[in-house]
Formats: sequence, C-alpha cells, structure tokens
Amino acid sequence: PFIEVHPDIDFKGTIFAFSGLKSDRDTPIIQKVIDKGGQYRKGLSGATNYLVVNPEVASWGMIEAAIEQQQKRDNIKIVLLEDVKKALASQG
Repeated sequence: PFIEVHPDIDFKGTIFAFSGLKSDRDTPIIQKVIDKGGQYRKGLSGATNYLVVNPEVASWGMIEAAIEQQQKRDNIKIVLLEDVKKALASQG
C-alpha cells in the first residue's frame, strides 16, 4: 500500500504538502502543522516528507506524483488527513 497505515508522524523540521483540503474547514490544519515545527509547501518536491491527502477530494495526479517519488526515495510518506489530525491532537 502506498498510503501509510497508522503512521508515526514527526512534525518538527519536516515538509508537508496537502491534497484535497476543503478550504474553510481544513485549512487551519496547515497552521497547526507549522505550530508543531513543520513546514508547508503548496506542491511536491524532492524535499517533501509528507503528502497529506483527504481521500474524498484529493488530486489523483498529486498522489501519483508522490507514489513515483516513493519509488525513487524512501523519505516521502502519503498519509491521510485524519491521521494528521489525530497526531496533532495526541501531541497536544
């Protein structure tokens, strides 16, 4: 599977890209990631550590690009938005 199941998410010093955020409800999560020491980027790059996807509306093209990067390097994880929310809540 390309999507991590029950991922261990490290926020400090890692780079996050998001796909499928619903603007009003989900965008505050970006600020929470930044508050925990993460960095936000609008798109994928070779430095991206996490692609966070909302499966209801995520861009399949962005997911495919992340999968291609996973095959080239092992430091990018595809994680669900719900898992990021849970990790943020558990880390206070």
